[in-house]
Amino acid sequence: MEKLLDRTIAPQAFALEDFPFVRPQTFTLPNGVILRLINAGVQPTVNVQLNFNTGRQAGKQRAVGFLTNKMLLEGTQHRTAASLVAAIDYMGAFLELSPGLDHSEVEFYCLHKHLVAMLALVREMLAESVFSIQQLDKLKNITAQNIRINLEKMATIATNLFREAIFGAEHPYGSTITEQLIMETSQEDIRQFYEQYYAEKPFEIIAAGRFMPDDVELFAQTLGNLPVSSTNTPTLSGHAPAIAPVTIYRPKENAVQSSIRIGKTIALEQGKNSSEYLTLSLLTEALGGYFGSRLMQNIRQAKGLTYGIYANLVTLQQASYLVIGADVKKELRELAIEEIHKEIASMIEQPIDAYELDLVRNYMQGTFISSLNTAFAIASRYKSIYHHRLPEDFYHTYVSSLNKITTDSLLQTAEKYLKGGFSVISVG
Repeated sequence: MEKLLDRTIAPQAFALEDFPFVRPQTFTLPNGVILRLINAGVQPTVNVQLNFNTGRQAGKQRAVGFLTNKMLLEGTQHRTAASLVAAIDYMGAFLELSPGLDHSEVEFYCLHKHLVAMLALVREMLAESVFSIQQLDKLKNITAQNIRINLEKMATIATNLFREAIFGAEHPYGSTITEQLIMETSQEDIRQFYEQYYAEKPFEIIAAGRFMPDDVELFAQTLGNLPVSSTNTPTLSGHAPAIAPVTIYRPKENAVQSSIRIGKTIALEQGKNSSEYLTLSLLTEALGGYFGSRLMQNIRQAKGLTYGIYANLVTLQQASYLVIGADVKKELRELAIEEIHKEIASMIEQPIDAYELDLVRNYMQGTFISSLNTAFAIASRYKSIYHHRLPEDFYHTYVSSLNKITTDSLLQTAEKYLKGGFSVISVG
């Protein structure tokens, strides 16, 4: 007879330790494209991400880059846009096109039995897209409508103004895609961008899921026979200029709430490779990264100014920034901003003690470990490693690295990065 669990006895507790997770296998396809394959999981599903170096565009080029990426699904020499979507739907697959600040991606999920068909379809999209004027006009109208809808949201306006404030409107990270820039983009603009950043240009592949031994050959026969020249994509700078902090309030008629963004660029010389990155990450988590954070305890629980508030350390390839965001009742906007500044200052005036350090560290370690429950999640971690040129064991030693952080190092980091220089943006 099976022994019943005695629920009066608490399970044994123990300190978390580093643990190895599946490492990718690296292959070079016939055209020189790098394939990193993470063979893990029990379900017959796969995720494939193609990464193109198209980011760090500003002004009109950012709008052109956005539309070019989206146009890859708008028809090829052999299929209309509708037939491409129908083929993907028939296989029960999901395909996403993501133009980003540093890179653009073509990504899909599917059952393993449809892997070769999806690889062939993606190859066709990359090599044979036609960029028809009819589909471009349709996409431009849809995109412009989405921009108009989003600009009715105070959070969108606040985020756009914040990034413009800390990077500058002409900087790739501060530039905004506007309706005017979208509508001014021509078919020729799309074709030129495609030729410059996609056609026969190097890209990288990260694939995760349950693979078979001969699947590498499927990649070689499809994406591996795309022509790829030795000419690299143009390298674009994204280093953040020094900009003085600003305070901007943009009122919005009939608004009930105000959306607040407070933050600044952070001079982490090597981004995630910086020796201070994890310490600053833990500091940010304590400030506003989880439900028990200082900002949540004060702004939400003690004062009831908002339903939620967050602090986030954003690390891009050529710049990092700290941002605090919340939506508050309009008439409480100034009080909320004042209290946020108090909590920022408290990280120096009331340094994190051993108890708070253990609490936040355990939360970060537990969240990290619980997030690695699928091959797709592991692939996401490795993507960060490759994009930021981190050591391949960066996340393998994540737990022990957090354990090395001390209360003294947190105070030194707070004094270095949290003293002044914050821009304050509020809308509504």
